[in-house]
Amino acid sequence: MINKLWLAGKPKDKESVYDGPALWEVACEYFEWCTETPVTEMRHSRSEIQTLELPRIFSVDGFLLFASLSTRAWEDHCKAGSPSEFYATNINHTIRCQKFENAAVKTMDPTLIAKDLGLANRSVTTTTANTLFDFMDDAPKLHEQPDPEA
Repeated sequence: MINKLWLAGKPKDKESVYDGPALWEVACEYFEWCTETPVTEMRHSRSEIQTLELPRIFSVDGFLLFASLSTRAWEDHCKAGSPSEFYATNINHTIRCQKFENAAVKTMDPTLIAKDLGLANRSVTTTTANTLFDFMDDAPKLHEQPDPEA
């Protein structure tokens, strides 16, 4: 089986055109190719070299390359009211579900997948107060009136 995505899938000499069912069919071919063609990783230890097979992550970009489909054509399939909207939505859900489930069982890097799914783009603000009392010492006192001459 070919381990080079750019060589797999549909001919790359022109953009392919799909109706809804054909779009789903080529997506299933892509999912099957990903499943049958894991990513290999070489791990070195002191005494041996291990070859590990890791799941290939489904991605929209990978699917578009496999299907010989442009981003613009994909966006047209995804538009509300498009005849192939149902199929495009199912393809997107399948890709997202595969990433989430593999990250959950840690067969894929959870941090990488969380970023890709938009789940890890939040910034966190922290405080340096050691205790609630330290924080309260710096807060204005409610019972104190401001000095009008200050």
